[in-house]
Amino acid sequence: MRDANARGAGAIIAAGFVGAGTCGLQLVGLLFVQEPNDPASLMAAGPAYAILGFIVALIPFSMGVWMVGLPAWMILHRVGWTSRLHALLSGAVLAGAAGAILSALTGGSPIEAGAFLLLPGAIAGWTLHRIAYGKAGPSPA
Repeated sequence: MRDANARGAGAIIAAGFVGAGTCGLQLVGLLFVQEPNDPASLMAAGPAYAILGFIVALIPFSMGVWMVGLPAWMILHRVGWTSRLHALLSGAVLAGAAGAILSALTGGSPIEAGAFLLLPGAIAGWTLHRIAYGKAGPSPA
């Protein structure tokens, strides 16, 4: 039981880090799309932007994984929805919805914020599943 709890806690922490890292990489990708005329300066500043994006996203994304992802994971596990697809979809939907709601509450663009967080949420869900259940997935109860 202790090993399963440790894997679960490690999975939650790793999902927060991986989601924040994906946000940082997406930030660099968005900068390349928005500023295509000066790729040399973006190539030079890209790593700094990725690190900055990771640092800025780490606390909110990790809090979201703890406050939203953990209860959702417990519910999904309880009802038997433990496949990788369930983890990917729930991570994407929950992160996108949380981003859209928070953006709407702060006066931002909910569609853009929600769309931006779909990929990090899906990757965080996959990471959580992979660490918690391993390659083979959960053992049948």
